[in-house]
Amino acid sequence: MRSSQVAILLTGHSDYSQMSIDLSQPLDLCEFSVTVEVRLREGIADPEGLTIQQALPALGFEGVSNVRVGKALRFVVTAHDENAARQQAQAMCERFLINPVIEDAVVHIVALGDCK
Repeated sequence: MRSSQVAILLTGHSDYSQMSIDLSQPLDLCEFSVTVEVRLREGIADPEGLTIQQALPALGFEGVSNVRVGKALRFVVTAHDENAARQQAQAMCERFLINPVIEDAVVHIVALGDCK
């Protein structure tokens, strides 16, 4: 085994197998464009949305209802695959980007370049 390789011991029930990972090769990391749509939860008052809804008819826009205001956050995440990028973005939402008491988030992921 070369010094640029690491051996990982995998244990099974009664037999052992060994594999190595070549660390001299770059890891398969990809960039993913992430858009997080943050919305107020259903039932939470949205005074900004109501103000917009009430102003639209005065501007000639009739038939508009259920206006809700939210925000969108856009950033790039480097990860091994789309699932890992999604998990990282969702963890950011849960821990920092949204107020889970009054807001929900929808995460959209798009691979950049040749990523899968």
